[in-house]
Amino acid sequence: MKKTILFLAICASSLIFAQTENSSIDRKNDIMVNPIFLVLGIGNLSYERIINENSGIGVNTLFIIDDYVVDSDSSGFQLAPYYHYYFGKKTASGFFIGAFASISSSDVETYHYSNTGSYYTTDRDTAFGLGFKFGGKWSLKNNLLFEVSTGIGRNFSGNEDNRIVGTGMLGIGYRF
Repeated sequence: MKKTILFLAICASSLIFAQTENSSIDRKNDIMVNPIFLVLGIGNLSYERIINENSGIGVNTLFIIDDYVVDSDSSGFQLAPYYHYYFGKKTASGFFIGAFASISSSDVETYHYSNTGSYYTTDRDTAFGLGFKFGGKWSLKNNLLFEVSTGIGRNFSGNEDNRIVGTGMLGIGYRF
């Protein structure tokens, strides 16, 4: 009986120790939203999966909710998978650098002028780009997050007038 109680006590203490040691890496998912863009009629959401204490992969999406954001009845979106490398002391927090790929689509209006008159045509433009980003993510109390980041890159396809691509986040989020 004493051996069984001793065995159960050792197992229980090892489980408690294992839970306290891994508690900083147990929460591996971050979700962020940009509240300022939401007020302006643009959705900017981000999800990140923490790989280890210093890095994470995720996807950032940006889409137009209201038509008044653009001059015409345009709709568009951007989907940007990314990788972050963190330099902070806490898990996946502090200053970071990273890379992103961008897939974006939008309506492009072209003005045509001829002897018979002028007119507009609307075409769908889809582009793919690559770029670098940097910023900071801070872990607050109760698993709340705050992030400020920006990035710039180059589109390799799509409209020739749209060669520069950007990404960014000024958001609040939650780690779960």
